[in-house]
Amino acid sequence: MDIAESAVNIATLLYGVTPHAASLCQSTSSHVFHLEFGDVLESKILKIARPGSEQHLLREQQILPALRLRGFEVPPIEFTQESVDNGTGVNMPFTSMPFIPGGWIGDVGLRAPAHARAAYEHLGHFMARLSVLDSKAIPGARMGAEFFGQLEHAGAEGQRLLRLHPRCTVRLEALLEQGRDLRRETSGFVHWDGVQVITDGVSTFTVIDWGTAGAGHRLLDLAAFLMNHAFQKHDGQPIYPEWRASVLHGFLGGRPLAEETRLQLHLLGTSGCILDAMMMAKQNHRSADDLLTFIEAEDTAFQEARLERTSSDK
Repeated sequence: MDIAESAVNIATLLYGVTPHAASLCQSTSSHVFHLEFGDVLESKILKIARPGSEQHLLREQQILPALRLRGFEVPPIEFTQESVDNGTGVNMPFTSMPFIPGGWIGDVGLRAPAHARAAYEHLGHFMARLSVLDSKAIPGARMGAEFFGQLEHAGAEGQRLLRLHPRCTVRLEALLEQGRDLRRETSGFVHWDGVQVITDGVSTFTVIDWGTAGAGHRLLDLAAFLMNHAFQKHDGQPIYPEWRASVLHGFLGGRPLAEETRLQLHLLGTSGCILDAMMMAKQNHRSADDLLTFIEAEDTAFQEARLERTSSDK
């Protein structure tokens, strides 16, 4: 039986109706299906763990209820593998939840920038609330030796690959090392996998995929989101400055951006992009060079703006 047939069988067991199951996306840890039941039931999402990645989904099953209890806009869980009898033949972790209408926040930003501003500000506020949670109070959160071991391995591998790369410079090495130092801090609870928002820019707002969440630097999610979405354009023009301001306003609650916070965001964001570029280079993706060029341009602009701010304060 292939995974799509398994999805249909699981859904039929859970809801008593046979759905049409379409693969929605292929994450590294789960098979994700959109279940449609016609006029009988509202659409659902079914996530089935990939072999070897079961722990991601089992963590998410603990994290989601804890976050919802604290008022965070995350999907409600309807059923898990615990909802079916052992004799049904279902032998892998799964989660079913309501289908959330809307689209990725970046797509909304491209189609309707005016609507997207409110969603981006909402996102900033969401990340600010998340960042001050005590990670020890969230069941399923990544903690301890496992977390730090993965972090150190990724950092060391990224550093090794950068030194072998023909585009390696002293400046890129320094950005990566300073960012690695910051990533060792565990002052908050963070998503870690790049905050993924489904929204229509008006009435829906949901953050999904929590299997890697846990202790981390309180600015990590914000830094990653700002850096990873800096490429977006609308009608050929960058929309980055507009929504960047909205996200920051939501995160800071209208307070001015302190110079130390600005620097930490820059180091966390650029170092994360360098690690991404090295993973691309390892797989021979040509876009790795483009990403390194972007990082160098971002750092140049940051340093020039910082010097200008310092000069104007004197």
